[in-house]
Amino acid sequence: MVGENAEVTIREGGGKSRKQVIIGDQSRPAIPEDLLESWQSLVDVAARIVQVPSALIMRLHESEIEVLVGSRDLASPYKPGDREVLNHGLYCETVIGKQREMLVPDATKDPTWSQGNPDIPLGMISYLGLPLNWPDKEVFGTICLLDKKENHYSPLYKEFLHSVRQHIEEDLRRLVLEQEVMRANRELVRLNEQKTRFLSVISHDIRGGLGTVDQTLKLLHKEFDRLDKDRVKSLLASLSQNAESAYLTLVDLLQWSRSDMLGLEPDKTTLNAVSVIRHILDFFRQGIAQKQLRVETAFASGTVELQSDENMLKAILRNLISNAIKHSRPGGRILVGARRQEGKAVIVVRDYGPGMDPDALKGLFAEPGSDDAKKDIEDHAGIGLLIAKDFLDILGAQVEVESEVGEGTAFRIIF
Repeated sequence: MVGENAEVTIREGGGKSRKQVIIGDQSRPAIPEDLLESWQSLVDVAARIVQVPSALIMRLHESEIEVLVGSRDLASPYKPGDREVLNHGLYCETVIGKQREMLVPDATKDPTWSQGNPDIPLGMISYLGLPLNWPDKEVFGTICLLDKKENHYSPLYKEFLHSVRQHIEEDLRRLVLEQEVMRANRELVRLNEQKTRFLSVISHDIRGGLGTVDQTLKLLHKEFDRLDKDRVKSLLASLSQNAESAYLTLVDLLQWSRSDMLGLEPDKTTLNAVSVIRHILDFFRQGIAQKQLRVETAFASGTVELQSDENMLKAILRNLISNAIKHSRPGGRILVGARRQEGKAVIVVRDYGPGMDPDALKGLFAEPGSDDAKKDIEDHAGIGLLIAKDFLDILGAQVEVESEVGEGTAFRIIF
């Protein structure tokens, strides 16, 4: 996480310099009320032990520094919520910029601090401060003691202030850890819900294909003696395609899970989109014949080259063409095309089936169970389109979908 920047003014050797420091951004955990109360008790005790009017926990913001907690002493001019604009060269700015302990026994006698010091008009002429940081060393602010008289602060008091600093930074570390645990728990819950829903969709997709295989085998076994040779060949061809389809679905899932879990980069080579499309159409020839579909191809030429991972491209096209066949009416048609356009390879897969309304189109690539996903799993496009979309994202390709109820759906992928 990269936080916001603040610019502090450092006083040293009678001069001033400016420095950029990184502060926690909006994602930092808020300081809860019970912890603020604990810190309040801490600074009150510190002020009494060291016998000074002001013990402060200061918090740095982008352009200001705030009194987050201040000791409750009537002699202290600082109140929680007070803010001062940076670049005045405040005591705490130098502590933050140098990231180390700073002692100013008497600012009125120190040329570095006697001029333009906004704390002197408040009567606070002595200062002892330490930087406070988040666990990743981004700046939180300071813990400091201020007095209205010259004060050199004994080694014991300095050691005590270091202990207070350690206590506060341990609280900050605990807050960050609690935030990370809560974030991890939320992510685990989300992933577990997603896994359950994905398994439901996967089960639906694969079970359908294997169920068809099972029914076909039972039919062959029961009716074998009454079936003629051509019918047996047709059933076996259907059986083979359904078994291969289920197998390829599992292969796609395995490749998908490996790319997701291991963060594998695609193995891109130069491919001929036309050849890959013809290969996929040949694979689905039995399903196309069973629904008596007419396949129209629109290739600008015999070669449309693109850079892609071959296995991912085949998985994308298998799923898109399978989806087109699934949603086409018997006796209907599908269109598959490839062309070069403005230096890019464009592949189109279109069916002329029932199409989708805008709500269904919005949830087309949504994760199962998400707000945008379709509610009825039987109507879901299946895990295939989710795999295709994820592979397209990995490959850096775009996908555009147009659909109209009663007119069909067109997928356009651009490499």
